[in-house]
Amino acid sequence: MDGKPLFWRVFDKAEEVVAPRLEDAVRSDPFLAALGLGARARARLRRDVERRSQWLWHLVNLPAGSDVTHLRRQVAELDRELRQVSIALEHALAERRRDEVD
Repeated sequence: MDGKPLFWRVFDKAEEVVAPRLEDAVRSDPFLAALGLGARARARLRRDVERRSQWLWHLVNLPAGSDVTHLRRQVAELDRELRQVSIALEHALAERRRDEVD
């Protein structure tokens, strides 16, 4: 005996028998096809739920999550553009000051 409790030895033995078969099963083409089908079904369901919830929010004249996401992207883009304009303005002012000094 190796000193392991009985339940642990039973578990190890069951794992010896089941694990190789399970590994073969999850590497099989039918399993991978089913996994892909499940992923596509889940994505479609998510899109359907999002579309319906968006319709519902718009029905009561409130913004949907997708609207807020779109606005957040627009604000982030405006923020980037404003930083670029600010940097360009700082460079132009610094150049103007240098020209005035010369």
